[in-house]
Amino acid sequence: MNLREETERLRLELEKLDGVKVRVALFGQPGAGKSSLINALIGRDVAEAGERTDTTIVAQRYHHDGVEYTDLPGFGTTRFPADTYWERFQISDHDLLLCVKDGKFTLEDDKLFFDELWKRGKVCIFVHNKLDTLWSSSKTLEQVKEELTGELNQRIAPHVAPLVFTSCRTREGLDELERSIWAHLPEAKRERWERAVAAYSEEWLDRKRKVIEREVYVCAALSAANGFNPVPGADLAIDISTLAGLLVRIRGHYGLSDKRLERYLQVVPAAKLVVDKLLQYATREGLFRLLRRFASQTMQRQVGKFIPLVGQTIAAMVGYGVTLQVGFEFLDTCHKLAREVMEAELSQRGPDRLLPDSVDGK
Repeated sequence: MNLREETERLRLELEKLDGVKVRVALFGQPGAGKSSLINALIGRDVAEAGERTDTTIVAQRYHHDGVEYTDLPGFGTTRFPADTYWERFQISDHDLLLCVKDGKFTLEDDKLFFDELWKRGKVCIFVHNKLDTLWSSSKTLEQVKEELTGELNQRIAPHVAPLVFTSCRTREGLDELERSIWAHLPEAKRERWERAVAAYSEEWLDRKRKVIEREVYVCAALSAANGFNPVPGADLAIDISTLAGLLVRIRGHYGLSDKRLERYLQVVPAAKLVVDKLLQYATREGLFRLLRRFASQTMQRQVGKFIPLVGQTIAAMVGYGVTLQVGFEFLDTCHKLAREVMEAELSQRGPDRLLPDSVDGK
C-alpha cells in the first residue's frame, strides 16, 4: 500500500468513527417527561419540557453527536391516524423505541401501535419516569417497582421487554437506561452511543475514554502520514486542522459545554484554573500556544523536509508523537474535569441542585 492509499485509508477510518448514526424514538403519555429524558441523555437542554401537557404536536427531532432522538406525537389521533402513522414517521428506521410513562403501563390506548411494533420485531424499552414521585405508604420502593414490573410483564406476554425506572430530577436510573439502550443496539452502533450520551457513572466515563482514545490514535496516524507531504510547512497546516477538530470532538463527547462549565464554577469556583485551561485549548490561538511546547520537535520536522527519505521519516514520527501528546493531554484534562462535574451534579438533590444546562425533570 502506497502513501496516498494509506492516507486515504486513515481518513476513511476517521470518517467512519463519525459516520455511524443511532436513531431512538420516544412515545408515551402526555406529561411523562419525554422531553426531559431527551435532555438528560444529551446532557443539556435541547427539547422543550411541558408540565402535564402534550407539547408534542409534530414529530420533534433532536441531533447530538451522531444520535437522533425523535419525540413522537400521539398515535391514532385525528391529526395522526393509525393507518399511516408507522410509515409517516419512519418507525422502522429507528434502532429502538422508548415507551415513557409515569404511571402504570396499561397499553390499551396504544394496542394497535404495540401490535405493529411486536409484529415488526422492533426493540422497545419501557421507561417509568419520575421515580422520585413513586411512593406507597405500605410498601418499600423496591416492592412497588417489582409490582409494576410484574404487571407490565403480564400485559405484554408473551413478549418480553426491559423496564427501567428513572428520574430526570434526581438522575436516578439514567445510567441503567443508557446501559440498557447500549445492550439492545447493533454492535456496530454501540461505540457511537458510548461517545454521545451524558455520563452518570464512573464506568460510563471510562467507556467514553476508551472510544475517544481510538480517535486520538487515528488522528496521530493521519499526522504521521502528513509528515511525508513534500511541501515544507503544508503538513503543519493540515496537522493544526486535524488537531483542532480532534479537540472539539473530545470536548463534545464529554458534554463540557460553556454553559455547563459556567454552572459548575458557580458551585466549585476553585476549579476555575482547570476550566480556563480547557477553554484555552478550544481556541486556535490556544492550540498554537500548546504546540509551542513542542516547538523544537516541530522545527525538526520542518527542517527534515530537506533531507530525502530519512527526513520524511523523522517528520512522520515527530508528527505522530506531537499529535499523540497534545491529544492525550487534552483528553486527560477533559476526563478529569468531566468526572468532577458529574460528581458535583449527582451530589445535588435540593432546590439549588446543579444539573446539566438546567435540565429540570418535568
